[in-house]
Amino acid sequence: MSTFLDWQSACRFLNKKIERLKPLSGSNIILEQSASGQRISLTKEGRSGGGGGYGGYFKVVDYSEDGVAAAAIIDGRLTSAARMESPAGCAVINDTLVECEPGQLALEPGVSYITAEFTLSDDVPVFEGYLVRHFFAASEGESLSVLLAIVETGKNSLRIYQQQYGVIYNYIFRSC
Repeated sequence: MSTFLDWQSACRFLNKKIERLKPLSGSNIILEQSASGQRISLTKEGRSGGGGGYGGYFKVVDYSEDGVAAAAIIDGRLTSAARMESPAGCAVINDTLVECEPGQLALEPGVSYITAEFTLSDDVPVFEGYLVRHFFAASEGESLSVLLAIVETGKNSLRIYQQQYGVIYNYIFRSC
């Protein structure tokens, strides 16, 4: 802690501390001085694509075209050109690494639950694909359903609530 003999040196010290805390422009950040203070904004390149802040495995994005509601499951960190050609994510099921390809799903009006589906084949986990459900139920038997996102589809709108972030870790147990 600093000790000051007069108030002017204390003010100079505090002003230097405050100056170091000011945001700096760069890295897609724009600082603008206005009459009411300073405005901080991001450039378009600094924003995540696909309408959300999450940018990783199993990102669910709006894939609607020509008024037909649809969603895609992708690796959100990839550029749009590579998204449908590279795996959407990885899952570790029963300590086995499983790659999951990207997918597209048509959506109906209302609330939908988008899941990734896994099963066992001779004790080896297999990725079966993605499903759109109108309700979410627990996995049954020797299968696993992982909720990726909840989607609300309206007449002219689509809202995606991402539920799965990152690699899927889980187990499927065989019936005895």
